[in-house]
Amino acid sequence: MELFSQPVIRMNPNPVTEGDTLSLTCDTQRGRYGENTQLVFVFYKGKDEVQRSLSSEYRLPSVRVQHSGEYRCAAVTPDNRVYKASLTITIQVPELFSRPQIRVNPNPIREGDTLSLTCDTQRGQYGENTQLVFVFYKGRNEVQRSLSSEYRLPSVRVYDSGDYSCAAATPDNTVYKESPPITIQIPEMFSEPELTVSSNPITEGSALTLTCVITSSTVSTRELQFAFYWDGQELQGFTSSNQYQVYSVQLEDSGNYSCKVQHPATGISKASEVSYIQAVGGAVRPVVSLSPNWANILTGDWVTLTCDVGSTAGTAPRYSWYKDNEMMNNNKQTNRQSLIINNAKTTDSGTYQCQTDTSERNEPVSLSVTDGPLILQAPPYVYEGDSLAMRCYSESGGDTMFYKDNNPVAPTYGDILHMNQVNVTATGTYRCSKDKTYQTDDVFISVRASSNIPEELLIQNDVCVSWKAELGFKETSISPKTKKSIYVIVVMGISLQDG
Repeated sequence: MELFSQPVIRMNPNPVTEGDTLSLTCDTQRGRYGENTQLVFVFYKGKDEVQRSLSSEYRLPSVRVQHSGEYRCAAVTPDNRVYKASLTITIQVPELFSRPQIRVNPNPIREGDTLSLTCDTQRGQYGENTQLVFVFYKGRNEVQRSLSSEYRLPSVRVYDSGDYSCAAATPDNTVYKESPPITIQIPEMFSEPELTVSSNPITEGSALTLTCVITSSTVSTRELQFAFYWDGQELQGFTSSNQYQVYSVQLEDSGNYSCKVQHPATGISKASEVSYIQAVGGAVRPVVSLSPNWANILTGDWVTLTCDVGSTAGTAPRYSWYKDNEMMNNNKQTNRQSLIINNAKTTDSGTYQCQTDTSERNEPVSLSVTDGPLILQAPPYVYEGDSLAMRCYSESGGDTMFYKDNNPVAPTYGDILHMNQVNVTATGTYRCSKDKTYQTDDVFISVRASSNIPEELLIQNDVCVSWKAELGFKETSISPKTKKSIYVIVVMGISLQDG
């Protein structure tokens, strides 16, 4: 008598479709003598054992196409003395839909285009009425999940470049299929602009030209427009010109300048970095002053030379110092306005000049260092109306006498000769003596005529009359700060500016 009958393998559901839970049952009938016999059930796919247990059921949740194949089962006693196998059945799992492919339109694409990505999949015979959810990814980030198989990016930018993929899935996510990734590279329509400046710092009254430069472009520059800004305010709206000019720069035009480029058809715009432009006063000669204000000193003395450039210095000026036409400080500029000579030596004698980036060199100033017994200390020049002081200096004392053009002049007090509010008649050759024993060399002192025209003569009714060391006419421009037209007419060294 048989313990159990030959098993039969049964499937549920039948037919099965992708995503279903498939149940395979190994049915056998126990005989009279096998009612209490424990059985072990073995399931096979092809030649491979896929399950061995006391359960007569083998379940495959959410079957896929790859689960298709030949299946059979067997019932066997625990000691393996009785083994009976079922017949083989073939299970075909039809797919609901194919693996999607992501498609790009337009291809190739450029910056500013509207990018359309489509997740294409083909529904199978049993998936025609199956609703699908479509998911789009950029890299590992989900960017859209919806019932639409299309993902749109209007007016794409370079930063939209990257790897894209999509997936199609059933609403319960039991069937999920992802496309291979594709790489989308979006070339920029035009590069980020750079603002170039004709000169910086720029001298007051000079012409300033700003140019908005792009180094690469996939479109004609005729399709682009340019705008310019000063401290965030619009100087010139979008036009086809990539240049902006200020014909006569004013000091108040200093500030942060930038430009922007746009492609009107697509709305793409890019801004330059901000550039600070410094407007400085007209290039003039600086003035070097001595402290103490003596052109002659003895060895061992000290003197400080100071370079004064006024408004031409700009912000954080750099100074170059020259002695006898040779640059000092190892041919390097310095941020020090003063040159200090301590414990002077005869080798420190010479002519001194200074200069900044925005100025010329000053008129040479002579300094004489001597180790003689007596010197006449005096400034190299003074202006009309100034005071003039000179000293007959020696390391030893004695009675002092001054001479102007060989005529004796008594000291004002001690070894000092002091004159108030001098005029040009004080110009001449001076020397001094001590106890009629020592006498200095002659020193020529010049009293220079002062200008009767001040720097600014009149400000009335928004008209400024100012001194300009130039002759000619200036063109009209728009001041970025005041938005007023600037008219400059220069006649005989006097310029009229009408704001």
